[in-house]
Amino acid sequence: MDVWLLFNRSESFRFIQGPRRGCATPAQLTYRGRRVPCLVLSPYAKGSFISHAAHSHVSLLRFCENAFGLPSLNARTGADDGMADCFDFKQKPLPPPA
Repeated sequence: MDVWLLFNRSESFRFIQGPRRGCATPAQLTYRGRRVPCLVLSPYAKGSFISHAAHSHVSLLRFCENAFGLPSLNARTGADDGMADCFDFKQKPLPPPA
């Protein structure tokens, strides 16, 4: 079982002030806002690992698509790596914290 804690603070000011100059429109699906913290708890998570790759909320969808053999919802999920750098499915599952 995996637990993902996502914090949606990246969009808070966008709706109040409008998009910043030069930002992509929602139709382009390339908008990158502020950093969004994410905590992944899993017996297959890499221990003491911090990802420096650019991920988004779409990464959770892509992870589910990969895990359950589902087709991509759209081009954006198809291009995402599903936070694969955070997991090692070949390792022995880590025990729960004591």
